[in-house]
Amino acid sequence: MAPPVSVSQSWRGAPSVAPETKRPAVLPSSTTTAASGSVAPIAADGAVLESYVPQRFKTLPQVVGKGAEKQAADFLQLLSRYPGIALLVEASVLVAERRWNLHLQGGIEVLLPEAQTERALTTLIELASRQLFSRDIVAVDLRLADRVTVRLSDAAAAARKEAINAADKDKKKRKGTDA
Repeated sequence: MAPPVSVSQSWRGAPSVAPETKRPAVLPSSTTTAASGSVAPIAADGAVLESYVPQRFKTLPQVVGKGAEKQAADFLQLLSRYPGIALLVEASVLVAERRWNLHLQGGIEVLLPEAQTERALTTLIELASRQLFSRDIVAVDLRLADRVTVRLSDAAAAARKEAINAADKDKKKRKGTDA
């Protein structure tokens, strides 16, 4: 199949034929090919432009998941309205062709809802302003409108459990001496 062309007529009346060039927009990959490093630049309309990633395209946003190449343009446009978050995103993962997860620098995964994504991104900006990303966490779940769930790293969870146990022991000790 021949690549798309643009045909026009010059002011002298001679026809002009030029190939239509597509600009790369994202680097999509499936979850299986992402592990092997198999990604390729695609245009905003989802067309694969090259079978490998030239160095000049390494800075494009990476999208992962079935159907991501088709939904990426709209999602990345929405994400661009939140530059404080967009700058931290290493990859956007389309889950079940319905909603997005963000993989941020530092290993934090943000689970976005299927609907009200803008509300969730606004909440994420507010949490970031409270230094949430500087804490020892691995995930932020924003899928439910009425709550935010944060998952601690294994080390942070163990330290928290130890602190709670120590506080309980101290409370029991003080209760025994008061009697």
